Amino acid sequence: MKASRTRSAFLHLPGYGPRKIETLQARGIANWDDLLHHHHHDLPGFEESSPDWVKAIRRDEAALAAGDLAHLVATLHRSDHWRILADFRDRATYLDIETSGDQLRPEITLIIVKHRGVLHTFTAEHNLEAFLPLLDEISLLVTFNGASFDVPQLENHFHIPLRDLPHIDLRWSCYHAGLRGGLKEIERSIGLVRPADLIGMDGGEADWLWRRWKDTGNRSLLQRLTRYCAADVVGLEHLAHWLFAHLGGEPYPSYQWDDLRGLPASEASAPTPAPPPPASPDRHLRDRLRRSLRSS
Repeated sequence: MKASRTRSAFLHLPGYGPRKIETLQARGIANWDDLLHHHHHDLPGFEESSPDWVKAIRRDEAALAAGDLAHLVATLHRSDHWRILADFRDRATYLDIETSGDQLRPEITLIIVKHRGVLHTFTAEHNLEAFLPLLDEISLLVTFNGASFDVPQLENHFHIPLRDLPHIDLRWSCYHAGLRGGLKEIERSIGLVRPADLIGMDGGEADWLWRRWKDTGNRSLLQRLTRYCAADVVGLEHLAHWLFAHLGGEPYPSYQWDDLRGLPASEASAPTPAPPPPASPDRHLRDRLRRSLRSS
């Protein structure tokens, strides 16, 4: 049976801090079982008259055995959330959304999830509401910066609370692993390379593609936007496996972006309108937009 990563989480236990945990690890204490079945009276905070951490472990063990992800996500420190994901990776649903560029009232334009190994696409004015039945099936939501962006946007759009849905935001897992920046910056830093037609795309271009698709009906624009959002979702899963390898010592597979093969490819033959003038005089941004659209 595969060892549980969650059982090696200590930082959430009452009275435990980094120094105490380092001392435990130096003594070979690697998980909750080791901690419960050894006496450490020579360490401060381990007296039998202070059983709060023991009670906490008993509750966590019961939640782990029952697969109570809501308890585990709410209880464990964010730096240990990758452990939950590693133990319950088969229950994870990776999600990313795109929104319109309206700063005051942004509207969701696209939702893409990888659920049970399958990519699902939900598009505004087409099938966005079909996301709700799938939402009922999600038991562990995984995003990047979703706590600040994706989840509030979903709550506002569908008028439903998602606070009770177990949610792991990989932005914070990366932060505690020493990775800074946005998803694409982190991907580059760990050697993940996106398909050539998507390299250099960002959220500003995604917003522009949606608006131009609405104005022109040029389907290649929507296809490009869909591939971009899907790459964020696939990248999340790749990033999760990198964390399992970097923090948990698992083998790290050499990834290809096979997940994107089933999505509409960019149509090189479709006419593509010229991009609008950039909001700033940044010539490099304008040239990059033109290059990326010519490659579509």
